[in-house]
Amino acid sequence: MREIVLDTETTGGSAKNGDRICEIGMIELVDGAATGRVFHSYFDPCCDIHWAATRVHGLTRNMLAGQPLFADRAQGILNFIGADPVLAHNSVFDQRFVRAEMERLGLVPPGNNQWKDTIRLAERRFPRGPAKLDLLVEKLGIETPDRKVHGALLDAAILAAVVARLRGQPDIEIAPLMSQAQPRPSAAGKTREGKVVRSQAAAPFKAPKKAPQDLQRKEDEQMHDRACLALRDKVQEAFDQAQSFPDFLARVEASGLRVRPNLSNTTGELGGLRFRSDEVFLLSSALGLGRKTFEKGILKYDLTTMLEEAQTYKARYTADFGQCAHETLPKGRPSWHCPSLKLRRAEIAVAATAEELDAEVGANAVKDGLQKEIEQVNAWAPRLDNAMYEMLKSGQDDWSRVGPKHLVAHAQARHGSENEPLRAIMYMPDTDRNTALRWVCRGLEPAHALCKTTVPRLKFGAPLPEVVVQAARSIHRISMRAHECRDMEETVEP
Repeated sequence: MREIVLDTETTGGSAKNGDRICEIGMIELVDGAATGRVFHSYFDPCCDIHWAATRVHGLTRNMLAGQPLFADRAQGILNFIGADPVLAHNSVFDQRFVRAEMERLGLVPPGNNQWKDTIRLAERRFPRGPAKLDLLVEKLGIETPDRKVHGALLDAAILAAVVARLRGQPDIEIAPLMSQAQPRPSAAGKTREGKVVRSQAAAPFKAPKKAPQDLQRKEDEQMHDRACLALRDKVQEAFDQAQSFPDFLARVEASGLRVRPNLSNTTGELGGLRFRSDEVFLLSSALGLGRKTFEKGILKYDLTTMLEEAQTYKARYTADFGQCAHETLPKGRPSWHCPSLKLRRAEIAVAATAEELDAEVGANAVKDGLQKEIEQVNAWAPRLDNAMYEMLKSGQDDWSRVGPKHLVAHAQARHGSENEPLRAIMYMPDTDRNTALRWVCRGLEPAHALCKTTVPRLKFGAPLPEVVVQAARSIHRISMRAHECRDMEETVEP
């Protein structure tokens, strides 16, 4: 498949108010690989360039004097793009400027359905960010030229490398693409001691060298992140195995951590927990364990029976490390490179009461057409095949407004809490988990709901807990093996 990676530099931020394109860069991709074909041109915008735009790309009106007009290259731009998809970072911005320039000349711009925003691709891979191109480059570990100002072809080349890394395709080298760049204009026409200042070809691009202090800072961040993750993993293990609140505290300390219950001095109520390793300390809220976690369920804190034991932990912690205000260890503040510290919680909510469950069951219905499609899919063997679930489109219905607590209650009431696909669904990120649970509540089998929600995430390389991926692939393997066995039985002669 052919795609065009595009970037523009402009005289300002609003095409509607008359700002113009002053530079455009495009790179051709075929099946995710750069072919070496590029389109790069500077333009004389015939208008002033806003000072804020000059700070971004370093171009001024005097520098662009004598460059071609956009009208001179417009047809070439359209011919280069053709009818193929156009990839751009924050594509709305570039699309508006290209459309305004083409319509100004009476030409037909690329259609809306051709434009693909790479920010959406980045969000699928990194739901918690980052979305800015420079931050994506850093997070993905892509070596780029040391640039002080933006350039359309350079930014397009960097974006092509980022897209390839996000998709898991072979890396794209930036330097060969930049060898075809047009010379960057200087203040042509200006004289200095009677000599004309001419444009000079861009210097060869070299990967930037990080300063020693930057390397040390990055190493310190990585060590801090590893300490936070190590603490989280120990708390996770205690959380998964604990059968009560005192058992949870005991397991945490048995793992080598120290724990301090944050108790009210007047009422003795639990406000949270403080976990401490040899390198860092974290509050329970940073791990996704809020106060409500300890107000119900198997980890419920009972003030009447557990206060004395909790106070013992608190007193022992204070005797060893002093008051929290005088803490000597750093607080866990992971960098944005660090994976989430939130604990995986299969028990995302306590089941609703019988009265709430009965009220919710009778209040929601599925449309007849969707019900037939769900029954048809349930008759098939579940597998990781996106085409298999394309027919299932619910839109907004009553289930869309039901909260996680009742979704879990309905799903467990229908299939039981020991259903393996349903247990795997509970480990999904919040949005995916709730989507899968809504399909289960509409009548889709949990195995199908798990595969339906997992397929697009696996396709685009979005992060998923390993337990979810393993469960989905296990279901797929079992289904394919059964399908192969059935085919063999049909082909065996009597």
